[in-house]
Amino acid sequence: MRGRVQLGHAQTPAHEAASARFQIRAARAPECRLKVIAVDARSRAPVPGAKVVVHPYHALTNAEGIAELRVPKGAYRLFVSGRDRFPFRSDGEIDSDVTIHAELDEDFGPSDAELWS
Repeated sequence: MRGRVQLGHAQTPAHEAASARFQIRAARAPECRLKVIAVDARSRAPVPGAKVVVHPYHALTNAEGIAELRVPKGAYRLFVSGRDRFPFRSDGEIDSDVTIHAELDEDFGPSDAELWS
């Protein structure tokens, strides 16, 4: 009686037939360590909590402004962004462990004069 539920004398299937659609995105196995050090462009102070993305891999910087990702060899596009900061972008090739210093400029937003002019 595998896959069936018996109710009294009648037998009914345990589940109705069903189908589902889904997608899988495969990524190559990570081979290299990418270390990102995010700092304020003016003061050189660490930027904690910055988002670091090398799609599909992502991390946040720690209190020292450091994040580490394991990524596959080859071409990459790195984005580093933080609250009230202009994003940093770096494109390149990676074939071994590397450290990238991301300098993030503060985004002060428009001034009152800019908004009302």
